[in-house]
Amino acid sequence: MKQEELASQALGYQMVLEREPDNQTALRGLLDTRLQQGDLKQAIEPLEKLAQLNPQQSDYLLLLAEAKQQIEDYTGATGSYRSLLASQPQDLRALTGLTNLFLSQNRSIEAISLVKDTIDRALKAAADPNNPASLIDIVSVQLLLGKIYFEQQNYPEALNAYQQAQQMDVNDFRPILAAAIVLKEQGKNQEAQPLFQEALGRAPFAYREEIQSLIRSQEIGARR
Repeated sequence: MKQEELASQALGYQMVLEREPDNQTALRGLLDTRLQQGDLKQAIEPLEKLAQLNPQQSDYLLLLAEAKQQIEDYTGATGSYRSLLASQPQDLRALTGLTNLFLSQNRSIEAISLVKDTIDRALKAAADPNNPASLIDIVSVQLLLGKIYFEQQNYPEALNAYQQAQQMDVNDFRPILAAAIVLKEQGKNQEAQPLFQEALGRAPFAYREEIQSLIRSQEIGARR
């Protein structure tokens, strides 16, 4: 669609919204049009309104946070991520998004603190099914913590995080695979090899080809 047509379409939605500011069909139409125009800044307003009108639909608030991050409104993005996590602490996408935002700003201490606080909150809420924090996937959050340490090349802390994740769910292949990758990165191929094999045995079929590829590269590295 040409830019002139998109501009005309946007104007039509805006006219509807002048009469009916809460018309969600028009808001979604305006949002979609702004995105087609490539105008993220102008997309913020309808997105904010949709997030406000649909507090239980986390996708709008998540999109709002991501859009603000893309236009470099980092304060606004942080606020949107935190708002989503306050109402839905189990939303791993929001936690990952805010963590990555902090890391992109060289605020690794805040990123680690955020993830650790989330783990503590989940552990405290585990016995209370009425607490939204009891829905947090602790293993996935623990893996996120390990990933942060791994990317900082803090391998002992990364291994510790992955080992704790494994203790939380002994049947989950992800912490085992992650620990194997850390050991491989350190050149500890003999220690990594049995973990790769264990992860392969526990992983769902969809992940096995990728793990086998890692095993092959690990074996090549071990022979060098």
